[in-house]
Amino acid sequence: MTEKFGADVLYADNGAIHVDTIEQLDALLNRCHLEAQKTEPFLVEIMLSTGDALTIGLGRDLSLLSYVSSSGEPPYFVSVGDSVPDDDVVLGDDDVVVFYFCGTYTELPCFTLIPMELAREGARYFFQHASLPSFINWIEG
Repeated sequence: MTEKFGADVLYADNGAIHVDTIEQLDALLNRCHLEAQKTEPFLVEIMLSTGDALTIGLGRDLSLLSYVSSSGEPPYFVSVGDSVPDDDVVLGDDDVVVFYFCGTYTELPCFTLIPMELAREGARYFFQHASLPSFINWIEG
């Protein structure tokens, strides 16, 4: 049986919105993704009631995930992808991708990019199980 956890979802400059169900999370992430496609790609932080947080990049064909535990102390983890092209641009492992988050632009290595649907599935898993999904490759970052 899956235990249920609520989460505060922080995005752009809009503050946090509390969600209690996977359906609420999906609806909010869908809305954020559409907004990010119209404006600029941004990061969304999903903070569970435990204090653990997963950040997802929205507004691009590819995404990334980043995890910080409730202590705020290392180890931190980021997703690892295949450095596949985004918007028909071939990216190397040394290239960076930029996302906006709460007043600042954040550069992240392109090797952290994963398909959007995989990232969304990972966010749903994190919300439902309060742990990192094993179907995503992670490195300490």
